[in-house]
Order: sequence, then structure tokens, then C-alpha cells
Amino acid sequence: MPMQMTFRWYGEGNDRISLSDIKQIPGVTGIVWALHHKMPGEIWEESEIAEVKRQLDEYGFNMDVVESVNVHDDIKIGLPTRDKYIENYKQCIRNLSKFGVKVICYNFMPIFDWTRSNLFHPVGDGSTALFYEKNMIQDDYNAMAKYILDFTEKYHMSFPGWEPERMAKLDELFRAYEGIDHEKLWANLKYFLEAIMPTCEECGIKMAIHMDDPPWDIFGLPRLLVDEASIDRFLKMVDHPCNCLTLCSGSLGANPDNNVAAIVRKHCDRIAFAHIRNVKHFENGDFSEASHRDCDGDTHILDILKAYHDCGFEGYIRPDHGRHLWSEGPGTVRPGYGLYDRAMGIMYMLGVWDMLDKLEGNKMESSKPEFLYHGSPYLFDIVEPQQACGANPQESQKAIYAGTNFEHVIPFALPIRWYPDNPSGKRDFTCEICIQPPQSKTFLNYGSLDPNGVGYVYKIRSDSFTKVDDWQWVSPIAVVPTEIIKIKVSDYINTVVFSEEAKEIHKKLYS
Repeated sequence: MPMQMTFRWYGEGNDRISLSDIKQIPGVTGIVWALHHKMPGEIWEESEIAEVKRQLDEYGFNMDVVESVNVHDDIKIGLPTRDKYIENYKQCIRNLSKFGVKVICYNFMPIFDWTRSNLFHPVGDGSTALFYEKNMIQDDYNAMAKYILDFTEKYHMSFPGWEPERMAKLDELFRAYEGIDHEKLWANLKYFLEAIMPTCEECGIKMAIHMDDPPWDIFGLPRLLVDEASIDRFLKMVDHPCNCLTLCSGSLGANPDNNVAAIVRKHCDRIAFAHIRNVKHFENGDFSEASHRDCDGDTHILDILKAYHDCGFEGYIRPDHGRHLWSEGPGTVRPGYGLYDRAMGIMYMLGVWDMLDKLEGNKMESSKPEFLYHGSPYLFDIVEPQQACGANPQESQKAIYAGTNFEHVIPFALPIRWYPDNPSGKRDFTCEICIQPPQSKTFLNYGSLDPNGVGYVYKIRSDSFTKVDDWQWVSPIAVVPTEIIKIKVSDYINTVVFSEEAKEIHKKLYS
């Protein structure tokens, strides 16, 4: 399964872009949504979630990803009231899980969400984009907040994390965060996550934290998720499969020292949601957001997408902030969230992905041998597809599995039997495949292996097979072997490693 392309939508009556518009963008299967009228700490009611599901179902979109269920300030500050809001958050998780939600994106940034000094900065080609002027984000937070709030009031448009109700108490919030340094914020984040992980596991939902934007402290407020080291710390701090990342290339990429592609390769298995955004740096520390095309910014979008592709990323992804194009401007578009540039960003991302798929397919085809080998303890004239039960989707297909070399498939040809020898018996073995000879090893954990038994290796043409990993190929259709080779267990018994239990069974049966 490839990455799953999504598009952020702010909801009926809150977004000038319609679901009908989004439906016309090729490749989009899911809508990233939220109940934007909800304040942090409030419970999202099932009836409200059901209404959004009804709207998305009409256009065939899934609602797997929510962005965001915002975290109440009392949780971030660590006040005694935080437990009440954590219980509310747990109930939100439970309610969302009833409608198939799989990922909740959130952040743990104090007071402000993403921070910019200009929402419609001219890029130079007639378009505009979000812009960060370093000298404006210094000591006086009121000027920046006033600029944002004046815009939201003028155009009747609110931003997540910039709710007017909270911003009206800005000075009070800053006083509440006095004394909250990096370590205290880390501790409060850990407390929150440890409290909700059992609920996430119960509901099958991944919590995916968004990087801090920009990735440095602002106005004396600590920022945590800013680079590779802090991401390492976060994942180790609460090492749970439901504790994941929303890896935002633009947030991390605002600091040119961050190698986003390297972070993807390091932590791909913990990235539940990916944001692809491009930024252009200036020598004085300012940055502007740019189109998703690699050469238009400094984020190295191609390297990032290749890293996701190489790692077999199957999670959710979306184009993040785009430029404002053509008729889009103040009052007609939500800053950073126009239709056209994000749609073009999707096509760019999918084009890159399709080409990587094609190159990988060509490489696999060019390396395909004329013949492959399939191992089985059973003798038959035609090799039929069977349902596999492996450790991942690649190893769990209904298919014929074959190896490149004869030695690869010996573990599967050995007649390992259930013990007791009946369908209700138990059998458990694993194998260590050596890509290059010498022989592979078989680890017999439970079951029996007759030292005088035989197995079969089938030599088969590779025409209908596709490669799934370094040594394994699969075919969805039956094949007639060109040769059937009988093997003796006695010739390969030295490649079998018996567990203590298996040794006892072996001794009992074949002493």
C-alpha cells in the first residue's frame, strides 16, 4: 500500500473550498478535519462527529486523521485541574474511535500555534505566502498577536491555536506560563501521554505530535520538538507504538541545520502523519513559505519524499501550507490553505512517488532471474497460491512465495510437523535467510522434524512473480514447476537449531 494522500479542510461554513473541489484532485482519499468550533478541553460529542462523517461519506472520503484535538493550557502548565481535562481528552479519543479515526494530530506549543509575521507576503511572481520576519518576533508579543487577531476579526476567520477567546487573555496566559521552562514542559508532556496511552491502545488510535513552528523559543516561551535530538528524546520518553509523530518538513525545515530526510529514515516507523511543506531561507534569519517544488525552497523535498518511499511509508500525508494564487487573497482564502497551490503540491508529490515506484519496479524486473525456487514438505504437480500468515502485509498475501536461490527455501521444504501430529497440535518455527550462501538456518521452537523425512523444492519460471523484499518473490497465480527436487532432512539437519522444548520432543520421538 502506498502513502495515503489527504487534504486539510476546515468544514462546512468555515472553508471556502468545498468537498466537491477537493474531490477533483487526483489521488486524495481522505480529509484531515476537526471540530474547529470546539475550545481546548471540551469533549467532542458523537453527534458532531457523525455529522462530519455524513458530509465526507457523500464524497467517498475517509475521516481517519483529525487535526487537531487541541490540548488545554492547564495540561501544558501542569495545574491541578489538568486531570479533568485529560479525562475529557480520553473521552474525545473514545468518541472519535467509534467513527474510524486512526490518527490524532496535536501539538504541545505554549500559548501560540504556528507563528508568522505576515500572512500574505509577496513572493515575487504575483503570488503571496506566509512569511516569518525574525526581528518582529522578539519581545513584544502584542504587536504580532494584534496583527493576527485584526485579520481574523476583519475577515471572520479563526485559526486553530489562535482562538479569540484565548487571545483575549494573552497577558494572563503569559503570567500562567511563568516558571515553565523546557524541563517542566517536557515533564508535563510526559504526564499527559502516559495518562492517555492506555486509552489510545484500547481504541486503536495513534497520537501524532506536530513539530513546533518555528523550531525555536519565541517570546521567552519554550519549544520542545525542534530537531532530531528532541524527537529522539520524545519517542524514548514514552516508548509506545501509539506515541507517534506528525513530521512536518516545513516546521523542522525552518532551521536549515535540520536534515528532515535523515529524521524520516531514522523514525519512519513512528511517523503516523506527514506534512510536506517547503520554505525559503534568507541570510538574516527570515524565511518564506514556497511552492512544493524542490528547487523553489531549501527543505529538500525530493530527498524527503525519497526517504519516505525507501522506507515503505504507508501512513497519511498531506501538502502543508501553500502559496495563494490567482484570485486568492485576504478575505477569499484562509492563509496558507488555498486550493490551487496545495492541489499542485499533491500532483508534484504523487508524480515523484509514481516515478520512484517505476524506477524501483524497473530495478526489480532487471534483477529477476529466469527461475525461482519454492519449498514445501508436500508433493504436488501444480504449485497453488496459499494464504500466508507473516509478520507484515508483504508476508501475509494469498500467493506462491519463492526465493531467488535454492538454499533460501530449504527451511520451508523441511517437513516440520505439529506436535502432537494432528491439526490441533502446535508448530512454531522461524528461519534466518542468508541472501548469499552458505545455507540458511531454521529455528525450530516447537514441533517435530523426522530426521529420516523428505521435502520438496520446486524450480519454477519467474514470469508471474514480483519481488517483495531482498530475497522473496510472490505470484498470485498457480504455476507448473519445471523440476521437482526431493531433499533429505538428514542432509540439512545441521542447519536446524532446536529450542529446549523442541529438543525434548525430538528426543521423545526419535531417540
